[in-house]
Amino acid sequence: MVYCGECGTPGEGRFCIECGTRLHSGESSSAVKREDSLPNASQAEPLSSGGTSPYSSPTPGSSSTRPNVRGVSTVSGSATTQGGTFPATPNVPQQESPTQLFGSQGYRLEAFHIISRELFIALDRTTLPTGTQLIEASKIRRFKEVAGRPIPPFFESHVLPLYYQTIGAQCAGSSVLTWEGWNTYLAHKILSNPDDTFAHIGAALRGLGIQLPWPLVRSDFPAYAYPDAAARELQFQQGIRDYIGASFSSGAYSGLARRRSGMAAGIAARSLTGLLSNGFLFN
Repeated sequence: MVYCGECGTPGEGRFCIECGTRLHSGESSSAVKREDSLPNASQAEPLSSGGTSPYSSPTPGSSSTRPNVRGVSTVSGSATTQGGTFPATPNVPQQESPTQLFGSQGYRLEAFHIISRELFIALDRTTLPTGTQLIEASKIRRFKEVAGRPIPPFFESHVLPLYYQTIGAQCAGSSVLTWEGWNTYLAHKILSNPDDTFAHIGAALRGLGIQLPWPLVRSDFPAYAYPDAAARELQFQQGIRDYIGASFSSGAYSGLARRRSGMAAGIAARSLTGLLSNGFLFN
C-alpha cells in the first residue's frame, strides 16, 4: 500500500481514489504521510505543505464530505522541522478526530488544509485584484473586515511587512503572501491564539459564504496556544512598540511622518498603541 502525495489517502492502484493523482509505489511512505509543522520564523514554509497551489487539490465536497486524516502520522516528543525542534505542546491529552486541524505535535491535518484552501480561493476570487493566486494586503484586509476585526493604521506599509517577517511567511513581494505564505500565516494565527482565531475563522467563513461539509467547533482547534507561536506573536508586538517608540523619539516622527504630517503621525502611533494594549492589533 502506498500513500497519495497530494492528499495522503492510502491506496493500491495506479491512481488515488480521492483526488486522482498518480501513485508512485517507489516513494517512501513516511515522506508522503508526514504533514509539515509550523516553520521556524527565519524560514519559509516547505513547498510540500498543502500542495503547491490551492487550485491543484480537491475542494471540500468534490470527492468526500468529511476530512480524511488516515495518511497523517504523529510522533512522540518534539517535532523536527527544517528550522529545528518544535517546542512541546502543553501536557493536555487531545484525541485526534477527522475534523481536528492539528495533530498532537502541531502537524497540520487535512481539515486545516481544506479550510485554508477554501478561504484562499474565496478571497482570491472575490477581492481585487482577483485571480492572482496570491493573497495581497487587500485580501488580508477583507479577511479581517468580514470577521469584524479592526484595521490598524499603516496596515499595509508597516504592520503587514513586520508581521510576515516575524512569522516567516513566504511572500512574493511586499505584503503579498504566496499559497505557502498563507498557510504559514493561518497556522500561526491558530497556534498563537486558538480561542480568538476560532471565532475569527468562523465569522470569515460566514462572511465569505463558505459552507464547510462539517460543523466548525472549538474542540477541533488546539486547546492552548503553542509556546513557539505565542513567542513569535510577542516578538511582533515588541517590534511594533519599538517602532512606535522610535517614531515618538524623533521630532519629525521618523518613518510615520513620511506618509502623513507630524500631528497625524502622532495620532496614528497612539492609535497603534491603543490597539496593541487592547490586544486587537493583529487578531
